[in-house]
Parts: sequence; structure tokens; C-alpha cells
Amino acid sequence: MPSILPTQISEPPQRKFFSKITSTKNHTRHFMSDNNDATYDKIPLDTHTTTHRHHTAVSTALQHHVSLSDNSKFLLCCFMWYICSSLSSNTAKQIMNTFKYPVTLTFVQFLMVSCWCALMERVFKSSGIKKPTKVIIQTIVPLSSFMIVGHVFSSISISRIPVSLVHTIKALAPLFTVLFYRFIFNVHYSSQVYTALIPLTMGVILACSFTFSNNLIGLGCAFCSCLVFVMQNIFNKKLLFKESKMGEHNPNKLDKMNMMFYSGFIAFVLMIPMWFYYDGYLFLIYSESVQLDVSKTRLLIYFLLNGTTHFAQSWFAFTTLGMSSPVTYSIASLVKRIFVIVMSIIWFGQQVSFSQTLGIALTFIGLWMYQKAKREIDQGETKANENSIQVLPTSNLETSEHPGSNSIKKWIDNRLNNEKIL
Repeated sequence: MPSILPTQISEPPQRKFFSKITSTKNHTRHFMSDNNDATYDKIPLDTHTTTHRHHTAVSTALQHHVSLSDNSKFLLCCFMWYICSSLSSNTAKQIMNTFKYPVTLTFVQFLMVSCWCALMERVFKSSGIKKPTKVIIQTIVPLSSFMIVGHVFSSISISRIPVSLVHTIKALAPLFTVLFYRFIFNVHYSSQVYTALIPLTMGVILACSFTFSNNLIGLGCAFCSCLVFVMQNIFNKKLLFKESKMGEHNPNKLDKMNMMFYSGFIAFVLMIPMWFYYDGYLFLIYSESVQLDVSKTRLLIYFLLNGTTHFAQSWFAFTTLGMSSPVTYSIASLVKRIFVIVMSIIWFGQQVSFSQTLGIALTFIGLWMYQKAKREIDQGETKANENSIQVLPTSNLETSEHPGSNSIKKWIDNRLNNEKIL
């Protein structure tokens, strides 16, 4: 969100440009004489009042310029996010139609994401990839494990059922999220939240009804992928909440790009045994027995496009989240899901029956109702994260020699102060 920065902080390029062209230094002000002739009095513009008025006008114009620029950037970022998500899903389906090795697809995706993260950090020279530490690895390994399981299930489901159906099933994520927080973290919600889940659930059931008996494996993998990604999102929110409590100079604090790099790279490393067991030995030992329905060059292009768009959708998702509030981001995410489903239907020329159309429509209505109650859900999630931080203080939240004891001490002091007040 844009904020008003103090004048001591270094000015952005736009401000420096306007300050330069509107500087009053060495400028003169011209006054007409009383007889309106061509005689001018040259008076330096060094007065405080004139300078203040001039900078006020420039600041107002700059604020309007930045506001318009931020809106344009946000809309452009959302559009690129939608396009990259659609391309990532559709190219994955295109690969699976001719190259039915879902573990290899996931394996290459993780490699591409980590490579692109390292490349982008080197090009933009923002904060750089941090050196790995024991705490960073211990923090990211659970996240990478979730990613491996969820992406493998997702790749298997995409190889067996339409992309639109996979994303319709993934629309059940709000249902699983509410159930997790309700029964595991004991977070209570109002009836508005549970009412929104009814059309959402009924819509997914209708959308899947035509193919329940046709491909149980694809449907089951899509449901498992949705469930795993919900658990991953819950872990991500707790991880980001914990990251926000770290000091700015903590060597274990990760920004979004470092988190993407380490999660992708560690997932790639952890997947090496799985990849070799399922697919790798075929390519390395029995390469002649591998059947390809497409040329190697075209397959390589598909993999490069899929890996690049897979990285780009995460990049734009993080950027969109940083430019908006959680509620705005949730609404943008809802629109993205609708966009991906519609684009996949158009991309593959999928025939949609009346029951599927009704199911997808009900799913969209349920998601829209869920977004109306999203503020209450976010408050419940934040409360659960705060409770977990208070009850279980972790050693990497502080930078002192005994960080855990400091967290416990603060917690005990707060309790004692509350008792004194009572």
C-alpha cells in the first residue's frame, strides 16, 4: 500500500525528477511594473511561502500520478497472474496428453522454479539468495514436502480428467479450510460462513457427477491435491506470520523470493529418489522403451513454457498480494479461478453438459458468498496463528542468545500484569 514517507528518506525517481524540473534554485520571478510596460523586476524565489506552495502543488500532482500508476500496476499484475495460471495448467495438460509421466512433470517444475528464482535475483539484484542455514532448511522442508505431495496428485489428476474439472474440485479449498480451523484450531464461525459452503459443495458435486464412474483415480487425486494444498496454505500462513515477527536483520528471515527458491530447490532435491524410482530409471536405463507421441523438440518447448509460467504465476501471485489487502487478494483469486476454468474449456474445446454448467455456476456463487464472509475467516486464522505463537514460542523468532526464554518471559510478564490489573 502506498504511504506518506518522511522527507529524510531518499526520494524515489519520480520525486527527484519533479523536484529537479520544479526547483526554485536560480529561478527568478517577474513582476510587471505599475504602468504595465515591458519593464520586469527580477526577484529570487527563495521565500518560504512560495516554496511551500510550489512543493504542495507538486506533491498533490505526484500523489495522483502514483495512485493511477499503482492501480494500473495492480490490474496488469492480476491479468498476468491469470494468464500465467491458465497457461501453466493448460500446458501441463498438453504435456500429459502426450507424455504421461506426472512425477517427471512435477520434478521439472520444481527445478525450473528454483532456476528462475536464482536468475531473477541476479538480474534485479534485490536482496539476493541467502546462504542456507540449519534453521532455514528445517523451516522449508515441511513446506517442500507438502508441495511434492500436492503437485504430484495435481499432475496425476490433470493427466486423467479435464483441467476445468480439476480446478472446480480445487474450489472446495474453502470448505476444507473452515473444517480444519473449526475442528483442529477450535475457531468458531458464524452461520454466514457455513451457509456459503452449501452451494459451493453442491456445485462441485454436480460438476463431477457425470464422471464419478469414469475416472475415480483422477477425481480422487484432485480431491487429495486440494486437501494437501489447504494444509500447505495453513502452514504457509503460519510460516509467514512467524516471518513477520522476526527482526529485519535476522539471517533466517526469508522474503518471498527466497522462500520460493528454497521451497522449490529443496522439493527438487527431495524428489530425486521418487523420480528415479517411478520415471528416472526408464529414461536413464531403458530410454529406447519410452514412447513419445510428440517430437522431443516440441516436448522440450512445452516443458520450458510450463516451468516458466509455473514460476511466473507464483511471482505475480506474491506481487499481487503485496500490492493489496488480504480481502482484495481473495477476490482476485476467485476471479482467477473462474478465468482458468473458462480458458481451459475454450483451449481444449471441451463440451460442457447442462449439469456441469449448473455445477460450475453454483460453485462460483458459493465462492462469491464465501468471499463476503472472508474478513471473519481471516480474523479467525490470525487469532489461531497468534495463539500458536504464544503457546509454542520458537527459537528463531528472536535474535538474542536465548530467544526462546525471552518469548516465554514476555508471555509470563503479560500474564502477571493482567493478574495485577484484575
